[in-house]
Amino acid sequence: MTAAPLRALRRGLPWGVLLLVFALCAVELGAWVDRNGLMDGYQNEAIHVTNAMDLWRAWAARDGYTLRQIVLTYYWPPGFYIWPAPLYRWLGVSHAAMVTANLGHLAVLLLSVYALAAALSDRWGGALAAAIVATYPSIVGNLMRYEPSVAVTAWVTLGTYCLLRSRGFSDRRWSLGFGLACGAGLLMDRLSLAVFLALPALVVAASALRRPGAGRRALNAAGALGLTLAISGWWLVSFYHYNRYELLAQGG
Repeated sequence: MTAAPLRALRRGLPWGVLLLVFALCAVELGAWVDRNGLMDGYQNEAIHVTNAMDLWRAWAARDGYTLRQIVLTYYWPPGFYIWPAPLYRWLGVSHAAMVTANLGHLAVLLLSVYALAAALSDRWGGALAAAIVATYPSIVGNLMRYEPSVAVTAWVTLGTYCLLRSRGFSDRRWSLGFGLACGAGLLMDRLSLAVFLALPALVVAASALRRPGAGRRALNAAGALGLTLAISGWWLVSFYHYNRYELLAQGG
């Protein structure tokens, strides 16, 4: 084998490992759904499955009133319930389709971990990191449940990678990517993503304002925040409006 194909093979092998890890997770998920396709009726999974089915029924019936009620007043954001919809055509409006949709979040997670670790080390470091994350009990266990745990982990990791690549909000494209990841993530879970990423973003932004090109960095940070709010702000405002008394009570 000549040098050029050998280099190409070496570059491609880490991606092969990444694809193998994802395939093994998909096989495991398929086996679990086949053997135990029932949802947990006593925890949040039952609530999420019911909410997703209510949303789909309202959409299928073109019931605008019920659709608005679900999207604007339910305690969890609608993005997580919309995510499985493309699979309904093949798997039906079912718990199996909703759990299988977790593979999409897993793909986001593994690619983000791979990219984050590769940026800090190399491609093999990225592949190894993705393989390790895929075997975490919290990932393996929650992959089999229709709850937003894997989704939050995935979108937080993607946001972290974008924040790293923004280089202190000096890169406009990655700064906007950070805003996009945050906005999409907040439509998957209402507050968890903000809790994990808000403080790092504030620290990076505060540091950026003391570095050369502070004006450009501030503009990029503002653009990221604006994009986040454009995507998810409407739902956050609605969530606060309908749940403010409970939120204030929880805050003491």
